[in-house]
Amino acid sequence: MPSNAGWIVLVNCKNIFGKDIYITNNYNALLMEECVNCNFKNIHTKECWDPIRLNKCDNIKISECTLEQPDMGMRIQDSHNCKISKCSLIDCEFCGMDVSGTGNHLFFNEISAYEDYSGHGIALLGGGTEADNNLVMGNYITGFQEAAIWVIWSKGNTLKNNDIVENDYAFSFHSSYDNVLHHNNIVDNWRPFMDWYYSFEDPNPTQASNTWEDGKGEGNYWSDYEGEDTDEDGVGDTDLPHNGVDYYPLMKKLRGK
Repeated sequence: MPSNAGWIVLVNCKNIFGKDIYITNNYNALLMEECVNCNFKNIHTKECWDPIRLNKCDNIKISECTLEQPDMGMRIQDSHNCKISKCSLIDCEFCGMDVSGTGNHLFFNEISAYEDYSGHGIALLGGGTEADNNLVMGNYITGFQEAAIWVIWSKGNTLKNNDIVENDYAFSFHSSYDNVLHHNNIVDNWRPFMDWYYSFEDPNPTQASNTWEDGKGEGNYWSDYEGEDTDEDGVGDTDLPHNGVDYYPLMKKLRGK
């Protein structure tokens, strides 16, 4: 695949490998429709509106990419078992990653907003399609006005070991449940989270049933937690549950960025 392509479009393709690609000032850089078993590494884009977009794809790997000043970042739509790793999305204007589908892994990415203007860092967008049983792990997300991680009509996702720093909301859940959050560093966000469940049968919102610990007695690190660790096991014992959800807040920030 040429390194100086103006725009890459793949439709019904499989087993494609591409690397070291630079594309600037375009709408899309990489557009994939109904592709399987493809691998892209070190794509570098600048000032592209919607640089990487996957639709109805399966088992796509995208790693070590740099997207500078994207409007929409990456859109992984109705796609499954995709792995997005070690990518830098710098100065996103609207959003970082929008994901629908199942079994996707988003890990060790760095996502930043453009001058506190953008909406969200990562969104798991259910509703019209599923956005269930995905893994969001080890990402650094900062500067977003709506939320660092936004989960809509989705369930069974695991969000762990992420650094959520200086956003408006750290997490925003809408009609989503059975998601698990633990070992996240939640630092200096204006508001920690929004977590409401709506149903067509009952339009009155109630707090959803998401889990804020790992099942072994460890939750998340919150920079605003001021309780005490009376038994010195590294987990807070007073002022619980913290923010109404975390019964096992961690006393020290976990190793991260």
